[in-house]
Amino acid sequence: MSRIGGQSEIASEIWIGRASALRLIGSLREYNVGMSKEIVSIPGCLSEWIEQNMPELGGMGGVRILCCDRLPFQWVPGFMPNIVGITLWNTIYLRRTVCPIDPNDPAGTSLLFHELVHVGQFRRGPIAFPVRYLIDLIRVGYCRIPAEQEARDRASELSLLYHQDRPCDP
Repeated sequence: MSRIGGQSEIASEIWIGRASALRLIGSLREYNVGMSKEIVSIPGCLSEWIEQNMPELGGMGGVRILCCDRLPFQWVPGFMPNIVGITLWNTIYLRRTVCPIDPNDPAGTSLLFHELVHVGQFRRGPIAFPVRYLIDLIRVGYCRIPAEQEARDRASELSLLYHQDRPCDP
């Protein structure tokens, strides 16, 4: 083990890792402090339908939907500009351009179902899921991440069923 300026390489690596983590936390704080976000409520008819048709979610309790100007991690190089929603644990962040969720808009409800599948994935593996997601992102790219494929498939199934049931028709 060599010494660098009186510190071992391991201590230097720990310090660099800690500094990177602090920069990331600082960026997230900057996102949270400088952003205009508002909590969005889902119409009761849609919420009830979700409760009945998404048992894998374990209920809508604790799920927050926020509309914002910028999404978390939008500052990361390579972040895809066409992404309109991102889910982190029980919080769904949506770009303001897709808010509020219109229960009769197929695109809006499909997006909501997709993001709710991710809430369920986080709930099943609160630590393992995000780690696996990031590994898959690096390994196979966004479009072929198994969690994204699951969310697209399940959202498609739910959208078909929802628009057949039409629970929110006036």
